[in-house]
Amino acid sequence: MAKITPEELAQKLGALFLKRARDPAGALFSMVLRNTQQGSFLISGKVMFWDEPLEARTAILNPQMTLVEEWIPGGSVAVQRLKEILAGQGSLGSIPISGTSSDAYIEPTGRWFKSTSVWREWRIRSRLARVEFVGEDALPSEPIIARGMRPFLSGAHALREWLFDDRDAWKGESSQFLWELITILPDARIRIRNAEWRDAFLEIELEVNVPEQSYEVQVLYVGSRTRRYDIVRAAPMLRLEIPEEVESAKIFVVDESGDVLAERSVHRSEAKLATSAVSVSEEERILMELKSGENELVEYKPFVDAKDQQKEAELVKTIVAFSNSKGGRLYVGVDDNGNPQGLSELKKATKRADDGVDIQLKSVTDRLEQLFRANVKPFPSYRLKVHDKDGRPVIVVDVKAGDQPPYASAQNEYFVRHGSSSMRPDPSELRRLLHIGSGNAGTFLAPGNTIIDNVE
Repeated sequence: MAKITPEELAQKLGALFLKRARDPAGALFSMVLRNTQQGSFLISGKVMFWDEPLEARTAILNPQMTLVEEWIPGGSVAVQRLKEILAGQGSLGSIPISGTSSDAYIEPTGRWFKSTSVWREWRIRSRLARVEFVGEDALPSEPIIARGMRPFLSGAHALREWLFDDRDAWKGESSQFLWELITILPDARIRIRNAEWRDAFLEIELEVNVPEQSYEVQVLYVGSRTRRYDIVRAAPMLRLEIPEEVESAKIFVVDESGDVLAERSVHRSEAKLATSAVSVSEEERILMELKSGENELVEYKPFVDAKDQQKEAELVKTIVAFSNSKGGRLYVGVDDNGNPQGLSELKKATKRADDGVDIQLKSVTDRLEQLFRANVKPFPSYRLKVHDKDGRPVIVVDVKAGDQPPYASAQNEYFVRHGSSSMRPDPSELRRLLHIGSGNAGTFLAPGNTIIDNVE
């Protein structure tokens, strides 16, 4: 990675603003400060540029650590604030940041990062100078507590959850992001909103925010005896014929310079569920979905102990995402590869080793009902059933696309499905859900005066 100065960093961001053909609305600065007698020193942070204002969270003030956010409106203003912070001259949320120096490194373009945004991203890592008198104690091992605020088990827990919304942050003591500031600029020119295999056709829906630029869509048909591929000019809706022998299709969206801006895989197994539902039995469908892997409509989760709040939150997240999207099926009691865990894991989760299997399963289904009723609002539309194959039961939660979006968790968190992941919606997606929820499911005016007809 190439090393650059703060001034060169600002110039690089300006060049990227031009490449994406519009300035962002500003940037959300999320910082973790270590408090000492000499001042509050920046030990880790994230700067997320975005095309619409993002709401900053209330600062968490602890004697040892401060977690603070501030939305800085205007792309150029945000870049200037970033330069000031890296030079040790800035402040955030009225909190002064003590002297810091840094080296910045541009990460290679074309890399993809999970769970930050739904777009391709440019990332710049700034390596912060270590403060000698903070040393090994930069991340306190004791709990980070502030009155009226969310508690954290340790400094590492606070850092990872504050900056990256890592729900498993409490488990470890990793200092992976210590002494590092990450600047993220989403390349929000174009993305694949949806791709479906319908009968013998591949249907691709694109969201194009900068239509004045030229993009092409490349599709590689995996398994084609003739090594078939298609290259077509990007359009909001595309429909391509798929060769009969193909098992999957890989989609790439490419700009004029050859950069890959979006990619997606679509499998024939997904098409069978959409087009052959009448001829496929329920058992065949379940077996097919367990064999084909996770996708936009299928999610796997293990049996969960009712005391494991983090894993239960993941179940709620999936139900919310399915309800806000096209629906889907949550399989509980399977591993990441779709293999049923079996009775031993069921007993561990229920802690009812002496009870019969039926009682154990009822315990799990009752807990799921209670969990969804208490933590998803409005109440989702779903059906619970048990599938037992060779003595290895799996609970199937069949979730319908909700008719009262947006759906949210008890913590007012929204999620949608993107491929096999449940992610936070970007502002345009959230507005679309609000629009549908208000009963206006016809023509919707999206950012950039793009007309989207018949929003589903």
